[in-house]
Amino acid sequence: HGLLLIVALGESVVAIGVGLGHVPLEAGLFFAAVLGLSLACGLWWTYFVADADHAEREMANAPSDRRFHLAINAYFYAYIPVLLGVVATAAGLEESIGHVTETLDVGPALALGGGVAMYLVGALAFRRVMHLRPVAFRGAAAAVALATIPLGIEHSAAAQLTALVACLAVMLIAEDRRS
Repeated sequence: HGLLLIVALGESVVAIGVGLGHVPLEAGLFFAAVLGLSLACGLWWTYFVADADHAEREMANAPSDRRFHLAINAYFYAYIPVLLGVVATAAGLEESIGHVTETLDVGPALALGGGVAMYLVGALAFRRVMHLRPVAFRGAAAAVALATIPLGIEHSAAAQLTALVACLAVMLIAEDRRS
């Protein structure tokens, strides 16, 4: 499951390159690429720094009659929004990264904010199933990710990407301090 998530996150990195492939390179686009990569790194960090190892230990320590329940709920049902969230985020990155100083149409702004929110809701569900704490920060961050959609529509892709990266960073710092 971790490898599948890495492949999906790799798609978001490819989306950055595809989104930048048709525009002349300027200093602002370097900033946009860094924002896009930071967003992908934040999503990666959300799962791989703590959740993957803790979930593996939880699975190993669970009685054998509970393992199927944990596996189906964490690695199937909770993973669906995680993977779809990465795919939606990658689509939003591809559509917005080359136009970082411009306002976004509803579709790309929704794909960015909604994709990150969907990922975080899936990550929250994964944590709940695997008895990993804290979970509240992920729910709050998902709400904030949705709240970034108007930033992209009314201000710019850069504003929305910056807010999403900041949202993930604050969430990860808060979770680290809490645990």
